[in-house]
Amino acid sequence: MALLTPRLLPGQTLRVMVQSQADAPLQWLSIQSNGWPHPGRDLDNEAWGVIEIGHYTTDFALCDRGAMMEYAAVSCAGMHLVYEGMSSALAQTKLPTTLEVVEAAVRTGGIKHFGKRVDVSPLLNQAKAGFEAVVMDEANRVFEQKAAVFDSIIVGGGGVEMLLNGLKQRYPNAVSGDKSRIMVAEGLCRLSLLSLRQS
Repeated sequence: MALLTPRLLPGQTLRVMVQSQADAPLQWLSIQSNGWPHPGRDLDNEAWGVIEIGHYTTDFALCDRGAMMEYAAVSCAGMHLVYEGMSSALAQTKLPTTLEVVEAAVRTGGIKHFGKRVDVSPLLNQAKAGFEAVVMDEANRVFEQKAAVFDSIIVGGGGVEMLLNGLKQRYPNAVSGDKSRIMVAEGLCRLSLLSLRQS
């Protein structure tokens, strides 16, 4: 408030809303990009799970007929586990471990080494397996048998590409958006637009 209030123009006001990161995919789902409620969604009569896969944490949420279930608002490790595992595996095979190299290895399964592309997908699969097990275990604990009756499980965040196929095998009702990496930012933006319309 102290930082932003002096920058307000005459007639502007500032409102700060604290939101859980895992709630943002629900806002992305239920609010249109123009800030109006989505006409095809009625969260008061639907049940949705959320798995938001970030770098440091993977966050979960459960909305059951408009109520956020507090017991489901939990977190486990994020994509950093894959990056750490990949860095360690590259070091063991005497390959470079700079941030750029590890990022390329995680995103593409390959790196450039002395001008040639090296396939590191077996190393990536090993690094991914441990992370996937952690997320699956937590999802099973949080959602239990309820997942089968959810309208869907929204999967968002930067780690979607890595885990979406495995999550869909376990939860056939798992879905993601075209821009899953920015789903949290988009959801919070839509919530802000909605709150402006209501004020």
